[in-house]
Amino acid sequence: MNDAKERTKKVRLNIIGSTLLKGVNILVSLLLIPLTIKFVNSTQYGIWLTISSIVAWIGYFDLGLSLGFKNKFAEARALNKVSLAKQYVSTTYAVIFLLFSSLALIGLVLNSFIDWASFLNLELSYTSELQMVFGILIVYFSSNMILRIVCTMLDACQRNVISDFILTIGQILMLAVIYIMMHVIPKGSLIILSLVYSCTPLIVLIIATLIVFRLPEFRSFAPTFSTIHFKLTGSILSLGVQFFFIMVSMLMIYQIVNVIIARNLGPEVVTQYNVAYKYFSILLMGMIVILNPLWAAFTEAYTKNDKVWMKNVLRNMEKMIPVIVLAMSVMFLCSDLFFKLWVGDDVDIPLITSGSIACYALMQVIANIYMYLINGIGKVRLQTTIYATFALLAIPVMDYFCKLFGVPGLLFIPTLVYLLQAIMGRIQIRMLISDTAKGIWNK
Repeated sequence: MNDAKERTKKVRLNIIGSTLLKGVNILVSLLLIPLTIKFVNSTQYGIWLTISSIVAWIGYFDLGLSLGFKNKFAEARALNKVSLAKQYVSTTYAVIFLLFSSLALIGLVLNSFIDWASFLNLELSYTSELQMVFGILIVYFSSNMILRIVCTMLDACQRNVISDFILTIGQILMLAVIYIMMHVIPKGSLIILSLVYSCTPLIVLIIATLIVFRLPEFRSFAPTFSTIHFKLTGSILSLGVQFFFIMVSMLMIYQIVNVIIARNLGPEVVTQYNVAYKYFSILLMGMIVILNPLWAAFTEAYTKNDKVWMKNVLRNMEKMIPVIVLAMSVMFLCSDLFFKLWVGDDVDIPLITSGSIACYALMQVIANIYMYLINGIGKVRLQTTIYATFALLAIPVMDYFCKLFGVPGLLFIPTLVYLLQAIMGRIQIRMLISDTAKGIWNK
């Protein structure tokens, strides 16, 4: 009972603290978009969103190590195995460093041979600039994957508020630098933009890592060369490889959206889509504040077989769904007015585009309620199967639907996938908590 009370207390404190920080983060994100559009222009911003989303694919190839580490580290802490937890930290840092250093090197070599302007159907005058931007972003995303391990560890320790604070500071610093650059440089460029977006969060993560591992609570987990045990990689990957397949499948279904839009509808529509999605995903970001601490808490509760606590949490989360639907409906009704106040005449977003993105974001929020809790338990085979099945068909179908119906057609497949994940996830989590899950439902 004491464990359950302590776990609930940690979750509540994390939610309260993270809500405040996420509110700041959302405000900064909303301010960044119109500021960035003015720093460059709507077309260049659409190009920036497209190329940054392509390079972000690097993060999907960590073989699930980060998420596998998160669960294994949380399990070790729940069982008071401090030495094992430290070994997981050291080993994860070593493996991810080797992996992403290699990926960065390969990416930089390939970048020198790819004509990105032709690939994205852009003017050839962008050729050399895009190659430079891609190079900067390859180094950034690879470094970011290594440095973000400290945030994953904090989440696993149910100290999400510290992790959110680190990321929020990075966002605030980025906003400040963009604002200053607007007054220093009359006309911005994609290269300057990529440097600002890359350097500021990395500097914050480096400083945060040095500070966190000096704090009394986390000092015992600080990575050392002597506690690197590559034999633990198999243990991390046993779960991590399933997360890897989920992430690659999600890449094929969700992260390809900007590229398909850019190739078929142009970079201006990429800007329209991302501005609208940023608005409607405010609800998702709010829900993630609640779900993030619950991931590690469910890992601990499942390890300790505290099914009563898990049932109560699930019941409370499901009570929020009608409120979520109502909130998204209100956001849609107010969307046109909000866009006018937010970005003015710089970006014109059709109502049908807003409606399709609102439906997509709504399904994403509801599905994540179940998927986050299941991820904490580590029974993700069903999720993997659903994602993998759709990933095989996603790109050609989404490309075809985009040509026929624009953004609403493109989002049909991603929305359908999240709908299925919500339905199947609800069934699976109830089976897992009631100890009736068998076969694929229990893998």
